Amino acid sequence: LWRRLFDPEPYRSEAVRQSAGRLRGMMEAVVAGDGCDWDSEPPDAGDGKRCDSLFAGGGSGAEDRKPSHRERTRKANAIRALYSSTELRQSWEILTTFVRAARHGAVNDDDIVDKSSGSVLRFRLVHAAAALGCPPLLLRFSAALNPDQVRTPELPNGRLPLHLTAVAASTGAAGADVGSRDGEETAVSTVARLYPEAAEMQDSEGRLPLSLAIESGKPWEVIKTLLLCCPRALTTRDTKMRMLPFMISAVGADADLDVIYRLLRENPLEVSRGIC
Repeated sequence: LWRRLFDPEPYRSEAVRQSAGRLRGMMEAVVAGDGCDWDSEPPDAGDGKRCDSLFAGGGSGAEDRKPSHRERTRKANAIRALYSSTELRQSWEILTTFVRAARHGAVNDDDIVDKSSGSVLRFRLVHAAAALGCPPLLLRFSAALNPDQVRTPELPNGRLPLHLTAVAASTGAAGADVGSRDGEETAVSTVARLYPEAAEMQDSEGRLPLSLAIESGKPWEVIKTLLLCCPRALTTRDTKMRMLPFMISAVGADADLDVIYRLLRENPLEVSRGIC
């Protein structure tokens, strides 16, 4: 559906491609300056002091943080874009309905129910798009409309959008060919750039996005992005598996030797200390 409405194949008619170009242009104008600059390096935690302080303090109070002036401006621009263009509004409504159905199997809010507790869940577009590994522009426009959602944990698992995209299936739905690892890296990088602090935060089980990504078999490009956001995670044991990241990467018959090697290369002292 994204391809059909916003990024059609070259063989599509000129009218279809022009329409998609207009829609993308309006969306790109809204998200400009949101930090997702693909010509720059992924978010970097610098010397790791901010990351260390969060580990020591048990969090950053992200849920209480109000949207910044830039976020409020982007939200206003996104709403204005939707109301000023019937074509964009209708296409966006169709797209978000499909995202809702793909994530929850329902299109009405009252039908989105937690299977374990039976309680009605609140639909959050950014979380759903992240969990599905949606294309970068869709993720960015969703975050522009809902800036608070990138910092809001999803119930009942307590996961932020970065946690969700870290465990998303490798479908390649994030703007690359189906099945390609490039698309997966793009989805994680997009969400990380929108809110890099999420790499330092734990879900309800006390797990970091890095551990979830390694356990899910993500390639090194994804893991590297998360490490740049929070280097301290490299030496943090996973609370569920009680293992360090390089240990988690070695679990299972499908363990990626390249990932194991690179994780050890980033922190060889773990081996010299006799941990393994």
